[in-house]
Amino acid sequence: MLNTILETPWYAMGLGVISLVGFFVAWIQTGTGKLLWGCLASIIVFGGLVALEAIVETEREQIVATVVSIAHAVERQDFEEAVSFIHPSHEATRRQALSDLKRYKIARVNVKNNLVMKLHADRTPIEASVGFNVFVRGGIAIAGFDEQQGPRYIHAEFVFIAEDNRWYLTAYGHMDVRAGLTHHAELRSQ
Repeated sequence: MLNTILETPWYAMGLGVISLVGFFVAWIQTGTGKLLWGCLASIIVFGGLVALEAIVETEREQIVATVVSIAHAVERQDFEEAVSFIHPSHEATRRQALSDLKRYKIARVNVKNNLVMKLHADRTPIEASVGFNVFVRGGIAIAGFDEQQGPRYIHAEFVFIAEDNRWYLTAYGHMDVRAGLTHHAELRSQ
């Protein structure tokens, strides 16, 4: 529940407005001055939760930022930057990613907001398994198919390196969105 509050301000804002309106309406109807203290307390408590959400960056938010950075690098055709997010000890994954990226000419990558994550906090270093949808516009570089577009499901493994304060990609794969539904459901159930 705490991660939910820390990842989006809407819950705190919604409950804060409901609480504030409730105290205010009660004050209007009764004229009891103590209810204004409830209004003030609502503003302080729920305003503090909104501020806390803005300050704290959860693991999920860090991984989403990493995924979005990779997507932007791919859109710019900056493949070296894109593979810089792969852990240096996974050289085979780096080579494979660079080879895959050079085969395609990608104009747009739209990362969808359905990222599901299973955090493996019991491992050292901390790891995470994620799955999410992307909508890609592009084509095969050698064939010249530039304007094909379609959804893909991405599954990826990340590792957090505390010395760098950074999440690195260690493995990835992509598949048709329909096939990804099974992987997505498995991650949700864990």
